[in-house]
Amino acid sequence: WTIVCESRRRPECQEQALVLDALGIPHLIADGPQDVALLLVPAEQAERARAELRLYAAENRRSPPRPGLTLHGHGLPGVAGYVLVLVAAFLVQGRVAFGVDWLGAGSLDGAAVRDGEWWRVFTALTLHGDVGHLVANLFFGAFFGAFAGQFLGSGVAWATIVLAAGAGNGLDLVLLPSTHRAIGASTAVFAALGLIAAL
Repeated sequence: WTIVCESRRRPECQEQALVLDALGIPHLIADGPQDVALLLVPAEQAERARAELRLYAAENRRSPPRPGLTLHGHGLPGVAGYVLVLVAAFLVQGRVAFGVDWLGAGSLDGAAVRDGEWWRVFTALTLHGDVGHLVANLFFGAFFGAFAGQFLGSGVAWATIVLAAGAGNGLDLVLLPSTHRAIGASTAVFAALGLIAAL
């Protein structure tokens, strides 16, 4: 009998014994000196056993762990800003503050954007039809935005979310007729979800 594996960790020899067992190579595990486990095979099978165990080790070599994402705090500053902007916009729009029709001035209006009012792809994100619409976007936007803020930092995360949401609204206008109108932060919510999924 010839030793093909020795280890202070008996499970390591047992794992290699399973490989030999699958190949039909006779083997046994014995206790060596100083608590070392020995995997032995008949001398005439030793060369084949070593070759097969080398192949097994090469196939199962663990790749080095990928570096994890560095977390940038808890993401709450960006979430606080998001909530503040949406709630303030909702209150202003409901009271028709400063004599301005905020819905008319800021909603995503295909014809107006095509006439040069490009900012509507962003201002539409702050406007909502009713309290339920607002609360849903506040909840899910804050939830996904907090994770994005942890991964990228609040400033980078929310700048990315707003730019992606604006681009999404712009794409709406390319694909939909000029009569298309929309409001709400749902596009930003989906942008935040897509961002954390990508990360």
